[in-house]
Amino acid sequence: MDQALATVQATRMSLTELGDALGPGKDAIGDAKSALQRVDSAMDDVSAAATDAQALVNEVQRDLVGFSENLSDAYVSGASNLTSATSRLNESVGQVSAGADAARTALSSAQRDVQAVIAANEALLATLRPVAAAIPAGVPAKAQAEQVISDLEAQTARDRELLAALDAAHAGVSTISGQTAAASEAVRAVERSSAGLHALLADAFPGLNQSMASLSASVGALTTALDSQQTLVGEAVDLLTELESLLDETGTAVSSLDGNLGDIQSDLNTLQTDLDAISAADIWNQVSLLTDLDPESIAAFMGGPVTVHENDLFPVPAYGSSMAPLFTNLSLWIAGFVLMVLFKLEVDTEDVEGLTVRQAYFGRWLLFAVMNIIQALLVSIGNVLIGVQTANAVVFVVTCVFIGLVYMSIIYALSVSFGYIGKGIAVLLVIMQIPGASGIYPIEMMPEFFRALFPFFPFTYGIDALRETIGGFYHLYYFKYLAVLLLFAALAFFLGLLLRQRLGNFSRLFNTKLASTGLFLSEDVQTLGSRRRLTQLVQALTDKEKLREVNAKRRHWLDANHKTVQRGAVLIGLIGTAVLCAIGLVFPDAKATVLGIWGLLVLLVMGAIVAIEYINQSVMFGTEVLDLPEDEVRLVLAAEEAAIRPDARLDQLEKRGQHA
Repeated sequence: MDQALATVQATRMSLTELGDALGPGKDAIGDAKSALQRVDSAMDDVSAAATDAQALVNEVQRDLVGFSENLSDAYVSGASNLTSATSRLNESVGQVSAGADAARTALSSAQRDVQAVIAANEALLATLRPVAAAIPAGVPAKAQAEQVISDLEAQTARDRELLAALDAAHAGVSTISGQTAAASEAVRAVERSSAGLHALLADAFPGLNQSMASLSASVGALTTALDSQQTLVGEAVDLLTELESLLDETGTAVSSLDGNLGDIQSDLNTLQTDLDAISAADIWNQVSLLTDLDPESIAAFMGGPVTVHENDLFPVPAYGSSMAPLFTNLSLWIAGFVLMVLFKLEVDTEDVEGLTVRQAYFGRWLLFAVMNIIQALLVSIGNVLIGVQTANAVVFVVTCVFIGLVYMSIIYALSVSFGYIGKGIAVLLVIMQIPGASGIYPIEMMPEFFRALFPFFPFTYGIDALRETIGGFYHLYYFKYLAVLLLFAALAFFLGLLLRQRLGNFSRLFNTKLASTGLFLSEDVQTLGSRRRLTQLVQALTDKEKLREVNAKRRHWLDANHKTVQRGAVLIGLIGTAVLCAIGLVFPDAKATVLGIWGLLVLLVMGAIVAIEYINQSVMFGTEVLDLPEDEVRLVLAAEEAAIRPDARLDQLEKRGQHA
C-alpha cells in the first residue's frame, strides 16, 4: 500500500510538471505560426515582384528585335532599360532574400519547439507506463491512464510527421536562397555585358539575347519555387494549428488523469487506515491463532454450506397427470361451446301456452345440462382409464361434471344473451384463459396483463380444483375453488335470466342483420311479450310529446352520423390491429399482452357497431309506438308485464278477450 501511494504521488507530480510544460510549448507553437504567416505574406510580395521582373525581361527581349536597325539609339534605349530592369530586379531579389531568411529563421524555431514537445511527450510516456501497470485491474483509473498513454503515443507520431514537414519547408526555403543568388548573378552578368556592349556590339548581340532568355528562365523558376514553398508554409501552419488543439486536449486529459489519481490516492489512504485498524484489533490476533484448522474442511463447508432435503407433499411424477387439469378444463369448455353450436338456443313455443322467457331459459338449460353431464363423464372417466393420477377417482369425476355444468352455464348465458357476439366472447375467453389461468406455467412467469386478469378467469379455479383431486387435498382450498365456480354460475344465471330479458331486442336485431346477409342462420329471439321496450311504452302513455321530441332528436343525429360512426369504428379496429401487429414484431416478449389487448379492441369495435344499430332500432320502435293508439299501447304494456310476472298472465288473457 505504501509503495502504491508513493507511485501515485510521484505520478501526480510528473503530471503537474507536464501540465506546466504544456503552456510554454503552446506559446512557442503560437510564435511559430505567426512567423510562418509572416513568411507567407512576404512570399506574396516576392511573387509579385518576380512577376514584374518577368514582364520587364520580356519587354527587353522585344526591344532587342529592332536593335540592328538603329544601333546607337537602340544601345542608348537598351542601356537605360537595362539599368532600370537591373535596379528593379535587384530590389525584388533583395526582398526575396529577406523573406527567405525570415522563413528559414521561423522554421528553425518551429523545428526546435516541435522537437521539445516530442521530447516532453516521450518523457511523459516513460513516466505514465509504469503508473498504469501499477494500478490494480478493475479500477476505472487504469482504463483512463491507458487511454491517455494511447493518446500521447498517437500525438507523438503526429508531432514527428510535423517535424518532417518543417524539415522539408526549411530545405525549400534554402532552395529559394540559391535561386535568388542565381538571379543576382544573372543580373551581374548582364551588367558586365552592357559595359563592353559599345565596343563589341556586333559580336555580343547574340550573347545578350541569350542572357535575357536565361534571366527569364531564372525568374520563372523563382516564381515556381515561391508557389511550392507557399503551399508548404500553409501546410505547416495547418499542422501547427492541429498541434495547438492536441496540446489543449492533452492538458484536459492530464487534468482528468490527475483528478482520477487523486481519487485513487484518497481510496488507498482510506484502505490503508482500515487495514491498520483491523491489524490492531483483538479479533485479528484471535484469528491468527487458529492455525490448527483443516483448510479442506473449511473449503468444503464454504462450497456447500447447506444440504437440501426434498420432501414431496403432493407428488405428481407423470407429466400427463400434471397437464391433465388444463386439458380437461379445455375439453369441458369446448364441449359446452359445441352444444351451443349444434342445438338451437331458443325453444319452440308452438302449442305451449303462456311460456315465459325464464321458463324457456331453464328448459333449454336442462337439455344442455343432460348432454353436458354425458360429455363430462366421458372426459373424466376416460382420464381415469388412460392412467391419469387421482387422489380420489370419484371426486375427480364429480368435479369434472360440476366444472362442465358451470362452463356450460357461462357459455349458454353469453350465447343466448348476445347471440353470435356471445359465442365470439366464449371463443375469446378460451384463448385468453390458456396462457392466463396458470395452466402451463405459473402465473408469476406470465406478463402483467395476464396476471391482472388471472383472478377473473373460470379456468383459474377449475384447474386448481382438478389439481386438488389429482395431487391431493390441502386444507379447504378444494371447497374454496368450487365456491368461486358456483359464483361464476350464479353470475351466468343472472345474465341469462334477468339481463337477457333486457337484451332481447339487441340479440334480435343482431340476428336479423346476420340473416339479411344470407350467410348465417338466425333464430327468432324470445323477448318480453310483444318484443317492445317497456320504457318507451311507459313514456308513450305518460308524456307522448316529450317522447316524440326525444325520438326526433335521436333520429336527426342518426341520419347525420350513423354510417360515419360505423366506418370510424371499423377503421379504428383495422389501424389498431396493424399497430398491435407492429408492436408484437418489435417486442416479441409482449405478444401475449398484445393478443389480449387485440381481443379487447375487437370487442370494443363490435360493441360500437352493434350499439349504433341498437340505437337505430330503438328509434324505429319509438316511431312505431308513437303511431299506436293509446288502448293498444296499454295492451302491449300489459303483455310485457305478463312476460315478466307469470301471475299477470290471466289478466293479460282477459284483456285480450275484451279487446277482441
